[in-house]
Amino acid sequence: MAGVEDKPRVLVCIDGAGFLDHDGKIYSVDKGDVVLLPAIVGSCLFWPDGDIPLFEISLPDSDK
Repeated sequence: MAGVEDKPRVLVCIDGAGFLDHDGKIYSVDKGDVVLLPAIVGSCLFWPDGDIPLFEISLPDSDK
């Protein structure tokens, strides 16, 4: 799984490749790709093609 409900996330694929499934649509994620998951997206399934380093970065809260 990648992402969480009601929080935006950024995915960074450091090496290798995989597939992200959102709402039945499949997106390819390859080495060097950066993907923004808006808060409305929530969590998605991620299928790596082997072992890959995939960073999931949370963004700071904007409650200021």
